[in-house]
Amino acid sequence: METAGQTLCVLSFLFASVTCTEPSPSQLNTENIVINVTAGTVADTQLQDSSSLQISLNLSVGEQQVLVNHIPVELSGVTRFTCQAVLLDSINGSSEFESGDLVSTVTRVMVSQNRLYSDTEEVLALQVFSEVIEMEGKEVQQPDMCEVKILMSPDFQKLAQFTNIYPIGHSEIFRLPRENDMVVTDPPNPKDEEQLISQTTSQYPLKHTETTQEEVAAPGKLPETPLRMDPDLLYDVRYDDEFDVREPSQPDHIQMETPPKEFISSYSAVCQWVEELRQRLRRFSSESLPLFFLVMWVVVIGVVGSAVIVKILDMFFPTCEHKHIFHLNPLTLMPEDEKHTLLENIEIEAEEEEEKKP
Repeated sequence: METAGQTLCVLSFLFASVTCTEPSPSQLNTENIVINVTAGTVADTQLQDSSSLQISLNLSVGEQQVLVNHIPVELSGVTRFTCQAVLLDSINGSSEFESGDLVSTVTRVMVSQNRLYSDTEEVLALQVFSEVIEMEGKEVQQPDMCEVKILMSPDFQKLAQFTNIYPIGHSEIFRLPRENDMVVTDPPNPKDEEQLISQTTSQYPLKHTETTQEEVAAPGKLPETPLRMDPDLLYDVRYDDEFDVREPSQPDHIQMETPPKEFISSYSAVCQWVEELRQRLRRFSSESLPLFFLVMWVVVIGVVGSAVIVKILDMFFPTCEHKHIFHLNPLTLMPEDEKHTLLENIEIEAEEEEEKKP
């Protein structure tokens, strides 16, 4: 009975540990970028009422997405959104704002990504371009571009950061037309999202106490029974409604949705496996090919050197026939010298016999 009780306790503990353990979702690496720019109105090709601004951009980098201020951006594309900036200084401007005040700006942001390969490692290079085009409802122009370049490791860890300032006319974002910008009218607030997600059924705000959605009746029809809503979908419905309610005069804007949860598909797994195989083959070739060429070089040098030495020896020490060495006749398989000796002996014996005869 004691053994059975211990076994039951162990099994229950394992079941509880398995059910309670949840894999932690992959987090995005976040970097904070602070950019100081000068923007002002232009009159007669001269910058007037210029102001020095400090813009803070929250850059989140993941495997398949890049977010700026919690807004998904398209790589090598321009995204336009509203962000807060700190007023550092105002030159020839009005006294409406003082140094240190927060002002609302409309900023164009472009992020480009490149992968740099070397013999030993791989580096991810991110280039961030930002252009302020509006400040407190007034159209402004930014004369200089403050480009930020960030070098990251393959696991998205920051290695180095560089800042380059040059005339905005030479930048990539200035050459792209503003008509093709992806405009975000109301960027999501991450604090509100976390608050709404963490709320339970008993903690809904007053405006969300009703879990039914009123149906808008079509012309000439009576409204039907209100549709039942899942409390978990309240956030999604509220978020979509905020973007649907807009003035008719405004152009169609792209609705921002919550970023999808990261998952690894079969295609991504195959691509990752092929990438690892390519890295292993590259490492194997970089380590084995130099050794192979070294061995081949030694073999070639040895063969050529031995042939040269043999030729030199043949020139200084030519071959000669040594005595007491018989050369066989391929027809009779007898030595040539021995054949001549036998013929001479036979002739001598024949002459002696003829002399002995009377």
